[in-house]
Amino acid sequence: MIHDDFYDTSNDYLFATENQEIEDSPSVILDEQTHNDQLLPKINDKPGNCSNLPNNDENEDELNSATPTSETISILKKYFGFSKFRPLQYQIVHSAILKRDQLVVMSTGYGKSICYQMPALLQDGFITLVVSPLISLMEDQVFALQQAGIEAAYLGGNSNIPRDVIFDQIRMNKLKILYITPEMYECSPSYVDRIAQFVGLLAVDEAHCISAWGHEFRPGYRTIANMRKSLPKVPVMALTATATEPVRNDIVENLRLVSPKITVTGFDRKNLFIEVKKRTQSLTFQRAVQNDLESLLIEDPILGLHFGGSTIIYCQSRDHVNQITEQLRKTGVRAVGYHAAMSNKQREKSHKEFLTEKATTCVATIAFGMGIDKRDVRKVIHYGSPGNIESYYQEIGRAGRDGFPSRCTVFYSNSDMLIHKNRIINKNNNNNITTKSSKDYEMHQLDMLRRMEQFLTTTSCRRYLILSYFDKNVKHPEIPKSDCCDNCTKLLQSGVDKRYNKEEMISDFGEEAKKLFRTINEVFGGRTGLNKPIDFIRGSKTVLSKAPKTFTKGEDLSKHPLYGCGKSRSEMWWKELGKLLRNYGYLIDSKSTFNQFGCITNISDKAEKWLREGGKELKLIPSEYLSNSNNIENGKDLSTTTLSIPNKVVEIISEKLLGIEKQREYKDASCYPCIASASDKNIFVYEMLPQLRKELEDLRYQLALESDCPANSVYSNTVIEGLVKIRPTNEATLELVEGFPEQRRKQFLTPITQLISKFCSENNISTDSKEAEIEFPEDLESLKNGLTLTEKNYYHAHVLYNRSLEETSSNMKATSSTVANHLSTAAKRGLPLHLKTLGITSELIEIVHNKIKENGRVKESSGKVAARAYSPNK
Repeated sequence: MIHDDFYDTSNDYLFATENQEIEDSPSVILDEQTHNDQLLPKINDKPGNCSNLPNNDENEDELNSATPTSETISILKKYFGFSKFRPLQYQIVHSAILKRDQLVVMSTGYGKSICYQMPALLQDGFITLVVSPLISLMEDQVFALQQAGIEAAYLGGNSNIPRDVIFDQIRMNKLKILYITPEMYECSPSYVDRIAQFVGLLAVDEAHCISAWGHEFRPGYRTIANMRKSLPKVPVMALTATATEPVRNDIVENLRLVSPKITVTGFDRKNLFIEVKKRTQSLTFQRAVQNDLESLLIEDPILGLHFGGSTIIYCQSRDHVNQITEQLRKTGVRAVGYHAAMSNKQREKSHKEFLTEKATTCVATIAFGMGIDKRDVRKVIHYGSPGNIESYYQEIGRAGRDGFPSRCTVFYSNSDMLIHKNRIINKNNNNNITTKSSKDYEMHQLDMLRRMEQFLTTTSCRRYLILSYFDKNVKHPEIPKSDCCDNCTKLLQSGVDKRYNKEEMISDFGEEAKKLFRTINEVFGGRTGLNKPIDFIRGSKTVLSKAPKTFTKGEDLSKHPLYGCGKSRSEMWWKELGKLLRNYGYLIDSKSTFNQFGCITNISDKAEKWLREGGKELKLIPSEYLSNSNNIENGKDLSTTTLSIPNKVVEIISEKLLGIEKQREYKDASCYPCIASASDKNIFVYEMLPQLRKELEDLRYQLALESDCPANSVYSNTVIEGLVKIRPTNEATLELVEGFPEQRRKQFLTPITQLISKFCSENNISTDSKEAEIEFPEDLESLKNGLTLTEKNYYHAHVLYNRSLEETSSNMKATSSTVANHLSTAAKRGLPLHLKTLGITSELIEIVHNKIKENGRVKESSGKVAARAYSPNK
């Protein structure tokens, strides 16, 4: 068990157990065999489908059609700053007031907290009792509530308020929300009895922690159901952002929810861009970090070197945390470390410095977990692969909780999966876990790891792989999106038909798979790892003596029909195939009985069935390596720098390119009235607003330092956008800004309005406006966020003023080729250009295509070709 994230150590009996050098996710915490048999669900006792649970339909129509009163909206505006609820939020709040048990599965950043905080504000004399897994998370949430003017407190950890004082506050209706940990309840169940008459709602936050089938199982959560004995008439609201159907079933069963109303809002975080990179293979870890991470740094006059905003870097070991933190500090990054071996005081310091912007980067193990309530994290970097897809989704959930674009990057190496696999198998083996339920749990963990590996190596949409894990009804997108993931971006930039064609994505590995399956079974009897069967298939002489004699009965294996049958393929190719077959469930790994640190590979029941049915075609989506290998063998070079296009299919590709590109990427700017009809004055204001936004961000930073609080608790990025759009100079118009609670509006009214008044006066810009002068459509704003600041400036210089290539070059004091490159990048993102003004006609496009036909290779971007073809000097 780890020393987790300000965990309530005083009441947790697992806390005293020994730390491990590589920190474990709570989902893989297994203690003694008897303890696990009590906690892990038996495989035959798994709860049924949530859809089959009894549901009280009597008031369902009333619940779904309920609308908030004006008084309710006033309370929402006063304490949270919003003039309306998000879809489903009020129905959840209303159901709680009607004393309905609920399970709420809501994506991070959507507004789960409002769902359980509002009922206490709407019911005089009652509190909401919130069970939360982490002390640090409770501290952050209580602080945020107090900043908004809501009376809140927590019990446990570093709380210095006596319990009698808290009880008196509850009794006198001076407290609305009380947070506790499960361990605190285990230690003092009588306290819940004492406050029972004042509790109007029991909220269980991060409810997935109750399920052993989830990724963050915490035994203490299993005791929460006992609270219902003290609170028999109090409704329960279980909330989580990450719950598959089995986990949802487990939550309902273990919390004993009665006819629960189940709300699932979806899992898609559209503002997160997801990408995967191979970690640099270097002789030194320091050099790898330098190559992978330091190249991502940018400089800011106030924040110094940083990764483009608040950043969390997750590592798999404490040693890596220490090394990366030290290296980033030497580079000039304001970085802090966070892991379980640090003292509570050290972790507290790191946590606070990161929250208050004194540090821009937190390098942490998974001990950081859920324990950060910071809404403006712009980047989450995993330096080393996460152990499973659920943990990964939870951890990237720290990014972009304010709804603004954020980036999630994984740097991984092939050895990461082996390390995770050995940890799962060795941990269970060391604990002598042999019962069926525990073995089933081990297989569940390995399955989650397999899905993680599939996510890392896929050539299809990575977002789809995540979403389909939580919701089987999610369909793969047909058309890639530029702000989705790296694979979608690669497809958009490939220069060919920009669609996910399922038939073209799939390859038949039937012949090779049968060779590998038979070698594993017939030659080695499933008694080795994957290396020996691969060596045998490739005709290695050294492997001939290593096949088990009892299995081969002394035959001359060099004459075996499978020996050397795959020598036309490289060793790497076969290893990648083995990895792919494992990810699709055709190969399974298990603990070696004769090697403490080894695994053996067998074919699965799924593979056995395929062989029995004839074992012919086996169509799978290949990894990037296998896909590129197949394409090269077929005469295609699909590297990122060159694209080979056989002449006979150029016309077909050109038709597709013209049809899709015109519609998606090269849509003319005149199609957007907000751009085409903009006046010079409106354009000037639009171009000045980023400067106002920056000054408001700097002011927020200074106010946060003065108040010694997180910058986001002064005002959020959503508030900044509202301030830039409305430009309020008095209290009345400041109230129009969404997401700004009344107490904070009054606290920061003067510095905000003074800054805006001064800026707008100096630049002759109107104030107290409800409408923006120029407002790009939301989809275009999202695409623009994918540009660098320099690219955005060049794009605005062209598109806002309808300037030609030469005019833009003159205005930006740059060469035509530089402008063409930046505009080409914008076009690839899907942003509109003034095609006619740029001289991009159908004739010019034909010139570009003829160039492709002539050369057979695209060695430079179409933007460069177009620029050269159009340039009056050439």
